[in-house]
Amino acid sequence: MRRGSVHRFVLLLVGMLALAACGSAPAGSGPVDPATDGEWQLVAGTVDGQDLVAPPGATATLDLADGEARGISFCNHWFATYRADAAALSFDGIGGTEMGCDPDVMAAESAFLRALGEVREAALDGEDLVLTGDRVELRFSPVAPVPDSPLADTRWVLDTLVDGEVASTTLGEPAVLMLRADGGLQGSTGCRSLTGSWLLEEGSLAVDDLLSDDAACPPDVERQDEHVTGVLAAGPEVEIHEDRLTLTADARGLIYRAQPGTADLLGSWALVEGTSATGPLPVPDGARGTLTLSPGSLATGMAFCNGFGGTYTLEGNELRLADTAHTLMGCEGPVGEAEGRYLEVLLDRSHRAQVDGDRLVLVSDAGTLVFDRLPPVPLAELTDRRWELEAVVRSTGTAGAGAPAVLELRSDGTATVSTGCREFEASWRTAGDAVQLADWQFELLDCPPEVADQDESLVQVLGGAFGVHVEGDVLTVGGVDTRGAQTPTLSYRAR
Repeated sequence: MRRGSVHRFVLLLVGMLALAACGSAPAGSGPVDPATDGEWQLVAGTVDGQDLVAPPGATATLDLADGEARGISFCNHWFATYRADAAALSFDGIGGTEMGCDPDVMAAESAFLRALGEVREAALDGEDLVLTGDRVELRFSPVAPVPDSPLADTRWVLDTLVDGEVASTTLGEPAVLMLRADGGLQGSTGCRSLTGSWLLEEGSLAVDDLLSDDAACPPDVERQDEHVTGVLAAGPEVEIHEDRLTLTADARGLIYRAQPGTADLLGSWALVEGTSATGPLPVPDGARGTLTLSPGSLATGMAFCNGFGGTYTLEGNELRLADTAHTLMGCEGPVGEAEGRYLEVLLDRSHRAQVDGDRLVLVSDAGTLVFDRLPPVPLAELTDRRWELEAVVRSTGTAGAGAPAVLELRSDGTATVSTGCREFEASWRTAGDAVQLADWQFELLDCPPEVADQDESLVQVLGGAFGVHVEGDVLTVGGVDTRGAQTPTLSYRAR
């Protein structure tokens, strides 16, 4: 089903309660029979003598519980209250979300909702539930209960924002939340990406080191961005029901839906081998072909020479990359040849994706790409510590620090760097398995000869994307955006 444009909507408290599947039954209401409680899927129907045909890929559902009714109406979510007395059943206050879908889907939705409004009786026919009224009949089959999705290692996609007695749909790019089993957090707000760490404490989500990138949010998404980060930072209460995750802090909340089949793909991957239409795909020494799939449906990476970015979707095991663009730095020789063939196989096409442990294989008509998983940046061990340079390791040998040089990456996204000659402030963010500094502010100085080489080495490494490894109080930093060139390695110690 192809979605059309999505419009913002506002619901009163009844809508929020229906979407959250909670609330109490109105006086005099209740199920026709205990067997009718639960979720049902439409399998057949007639409206005014015409068959109600479900459009391809769309479905309509009915969920009855304690006087509250809700479900999917082919395109949107719908909700209502219902009254029952023996075989009599009627729905009141039918409402729903306001997404736009293809005309045939919207026509089926309109007929379905109109039929619900005409329902007056309900009966069980074998395992089916049949609702009838004036010139309408809707037949539903039971839906097997859905087990609760695990909190960790599930890709949660934001469905609804709750603010007091008002609920609203999301805007911008998909806003997602990924709580990894190792305690790491990845996510997005609809316009910015998020990283951090998490811990479940007595039913509440404790989030630490919550960092966001420096992307500017459009005005209509900025409020959503503030809502998401505010709830996550407030230690929200956690409730999981089937495929729905609800986070509540004070009077505000976030309702997520589980998207199965994507958790294993998220993260950063490095190309280890591949084939294209012309044969084996080369992987030059010292250069990297990478792919990072972020929780916010963004795909980025390095193509040995240039960086690229775009979006991705996943349906079953079909991974689709689209809307891609890349930088235009010219690279020649083996690096340039490898880049052209890598991008030819990877971009703007669908791949059959298979994850086996820490290995990802993408297969398409253009070729096969094999990746190994790259470890995430160890934020908890890296940030809010003062790292002092101890040595610079070059291909020609190792030199001790010629003058004090410091690296500080703070959890608020700011950084302080000194080279032994100059000091500057910057912002920083993670990029897959690497760290990137931005917004450098420093004076152009001629460094004394005794620290000029050290200054040059630090700027060379820290000026691009750099990888980090923390072991105890020792930090090792190396350039990863090398384009096949040798870069120094920096050794720091925490003080």
